[in-house]
Amino acid sequence: WDTDNVLSRNFRTVKELQPFSLEESDYEGSGYDMGHLYGLQFVSASQHAAEVNEVSVIAAQRPTLNRRVWIQAENRIRQLSSTQEVQVLNGQLWLKPMPGLAMANEPHRVASHCYSLIRLPVPCTEEAYLIPQDCLPDDQLSKHKIEPSKLKEMISTQWTNALN
Repeated sequence: WDTDNVLSRNFRTVKELQPFSLEESDYEGSGYDMGHLYGLQFVSASQHAAEVNEVSVIAAQRPTLNRRVWIQAENRIRQLSSTQEVQVLNGQLWLKPMPGLAMANEPHRVASHCYSLIRLPVPCTEEAYLIPQDCLPDDQLSKHKIEPSKLKEMISTQWTNALN
């Protein structure tokens, strides 16, 4: 977590990915936010931070996920990283069908869940959270805590199935 990161928050998509990338207009009227899986503050202020911001961080998230529980997950990372560097893997899982973005002309599927896997080097421990799109506005992050090994298995299964 790097709160001193002052690099440009660049939201343009690289030319090669433009035919496949959703645009801001695709979200209009959908009920989804353009949620960040990683805020730019998660990336150390390096020459590649803007590339991460452009290419891989936006996901369709319902407001109760994006503006409520996901912020709690980000704050948990902030808290844990205040004393040491932590490793974070955030992503999406497609565990059940979700309505898509009606305004989008690109092929896409909206994920039903977002996850955060946090690894602390000292002591060597992990925390994992699996948050559904249909979480409630008053949900606490702790409600969505999951065993890290179970989350890793779910991620592995999803990627293995996608490759087959």
